Amino acid sequence: MTHPEDLEDVEIELLLEGVYRRYGYDFRDYALSSLRRRIRERVREERLTTVSGLKERVLHDPEAMERLAHGLSINVSTMFRDPDLYRVFRSKVVPILRTYPFIRIWHAGCSTGEEVYSMAILLHEEGLYERARLYATDINETVLHKAKSGIFPLKAMKQYPLTISRREARPPSPSTTPPSTRAPSSGRRSETTSSSRSTTSPPTAPSMSSTPSSAAT
Repeated sequence: MTHPEDLEDVEIELLLEGVYRRYGYDFRDYALSSLRRRIRERVREERLTTVSGLKERVLHDPEAMERLAHGLSINVSTMFRDPDLYRVFRSKVVPILRTYPFIRIWHAGCSTGEEVYSMAILLHEEGLYERARLYATDINETVLHKAKSGIFPLKAMKQYPLTISRREARPPSPSTTPPSTRAPSSGRRSETTSSSRSTTSPPTAPSMSSTPSSAAT
């Protein structure tokens, strides 16, 4: 006889397969333990009793699918997250990017956008931002809306790791002083805190979208 948890895993597998075929969202390779916890929570929030009941609702109700997607997405992002990555990017990748006339970088799963703006700041400091276009996508409209605003707490900005900045190696030249922020290509105004505007704001906000782009680095 099938153990209840094994039956639940079958239901989860069918739910994820249905979501993929109906909406195109692919959660099938997510860690099962994390999926199980988040899906159980969604079942309770929807006031249902089984994952099969959730599957039926999600497949017939796009708004329920949106709620499920929000529940399954992991929204963790900070400015200059993983400083070692930015150090290596600056020392190893930037010299290569200088040889290209145009640069495209796609941040898939951008969450609230901190890592996208971090990349924009880095490219600006290296004099590459004017030839670059940053694409940022996420399935979660709520966090994407926050990312589009470009507004982050001053307290968080003061915590940016100094060690990833080019300023630890050499002082910035006058040419690195950023111009004021202009409206992004989407037509939405990009706003920043007064601190970011006076120090590291890129000239144009990255392009944020809930629809995956074909752009690549």
